[in-house]
Amino acid sequence: MSDDAVQNHRLDTIERRLDKHDEMVVKLIESQVRTDEQFTALAETQQNTQDLINSIGKKVLTWMMGIGSALIAAIIGGQVMI
Repeated sequence: MSDDAVQNHRLDTIERRLDKHDEMVVKLIESQVRTDEQFTALAETQQNTQDLINSIGKKVLTWMMGIGSALIAAIIGGQVMI
């Protein structure tokens, strides 16, 4: 092989390696984008779940306060009647 042929072969090898690296970088970027989308979806799901839990908790608390008020009224009403 002449010096030019050897040099061209080396350059071709380097170019192929760089192409493979470029492909890997693109795949990594795509993977990162998918991961970011999944984290965003997870955060939204967590917020929705927390909102649901808070809503249920408020309803249960309101219900319990209503029962408590009714019991207190019944006790006080019973004592007044005596």
